[in-house]
Amino acid sequence: MWSKKLLGAFLIVISAIHVNGDIHGKACARNAKSAWLDLVIVLELTPATAGQNNVLMGGLLLDLYLFNISSTGDHTTRVALVTYNSTATVAHVFTDPQNLEAILSSYQAAVDASQDFTGETVNIAAGLEKAYDVIQQSGSNRIPGVVLFAATYDSNGMNNPVEAASKLKKARISLATVTFETANGVNNPDIAKLASDGLALDSKTANPTDFANVITSLNCVCSPGWTRLIINSSSEHFYSDCFLAFDTHTLPAFVDCGTGAGLVTVNTPERLEFITDTIIPKLKNPKFFSIGLTRTNASASWQWFTSDNSNLQWTTFPLFSSSPLPTDVVGYMHNDYGFHWELKSDDSYTNSRPYICQKAACDTNNICDRGTH
Repeated sequence: MWSKKLLGAFLIVISAIHVNGDIHGKACARNAKSAWLDLVIVLELTPATAGQNNVLMGGLLLDLYLFNISSTGDHTTRVALVTYNSTATVAHVFTDPQNLEAILSSYQAAVDASQDFTGETVNIAAGLEKAYDVIQQSGSNRIPGVVLFAATYDSNGMNNPVEAASKLKKARISLATVTFETANGVNNPDIAKLASDGLALDSKTANPTDFANVITSLNCVCSPGWTRLIINSSSEHFYSDCFLAFDTHTLPAFVDCGTGAGLVTVNTPERLEFITDTIIPKLKNPKFFSIGLTRTNASASWQWFTSDNSNLQWTTFPLFSSSPLPTDVVGYMHNDYGFHWELKSDDSYTNSRPYICQKAACDTNNICDRGTH
């Protein structure tokens, strides 16, 4: 369980974190000073959490100090605050002064205003709805994200937190949750279920490094229609690869995935499984699809496409089902039976196929237009 000192300083480690990823792919960049977020912090202010308000207030300056808090500039983050008990209140919006003193003052005012609340009804849904409204009114190209600090959970009546959380996710707004103990030492597991994939933490099991990764990973998103790589067997939840399938049968030599993009890399069994389970079903019963495995001539080595133009050579996966001909310069996958896929090759001008494109996600180092990236 985090101590008060750790909770107050949970973001201190962000600036030192650089995660390279693993054999399955590169991780999204997570540099707090380079983040470009519209971050809504949603805080429960009830008798159950009153004893921890000072801890959160004391840590707020430390947390936000690591970001470039400003309403102007590229790599800058804006912060809004929403507090809730039986109802929700917007304590600070994105058009309010974006500096630490103003944000802290708004938080203090919200805590003071909550002192008279003695009820037991806790309306997480109201807090998330307010967060949604604040983001919709933001008029910004920054990546939107919501961080919910909650200790109690109430799904009774018309205020369903699950529906409010789903509304955020459908709008491509990532939701992180931090479950902390109530005054009687109870942690509610239902709060974590509201979070976007890989963004749920609780104060009993999480450590500051975990929390740091979560906040900066809010900046890791794909364009509309594109799907980000997730490999459940890996500890890395935030790969920077995004995929989009195209049903149009096209000769590999004429495929154009766009600037900075290329055909998909399937260099590990886990990546291939993700592609065939998640991306291929979006095509119309494909038996073949083009991939980003190429060579320049018969004596050259086979290379995989990478978004950063790094050198990623083909090794032994997947194995070619037969030896490539001297004229073969591109690879493709063939579904020969059941769920089995084999690697084949051709000259890139003979057979047209559906194809899957791959490119890097928006992250703290990669500013992009969320509508067209």
